[in-house]
Amino acid sequence: MKRRDVLIQLLHEMSGKPKGEIEREMGLLVDPDPGLDTEISITEYEQMLKTFRKEKDGIFNWSIPGLQRFRLRHTPPKGNA
Repeated sequence: MKRRDVLIQLLHEMSGKPKGEIEREMGLLVDPDPGLDTEISITEYEQMLKTFRKEKDGIFNWSIPGLQRFRLRHTPPKGNA
């Protein structure tokens, strides 16, 4: 397991998006955090997930500006604009 798996699981729970879609979007990040690829034990994974689940609302509110920038950068325009 990697720290990235904790983030993917949490984002999946918060957004309802499939994990594969979240992984794909994470791959589009310009400067991914190298710490996300750090190997962790199952116990550490479960503990981190438990801790972050308690802070889901705060994490969600903190991530909104970055999510908006991501979508503006990676979502094709719609309509006749």
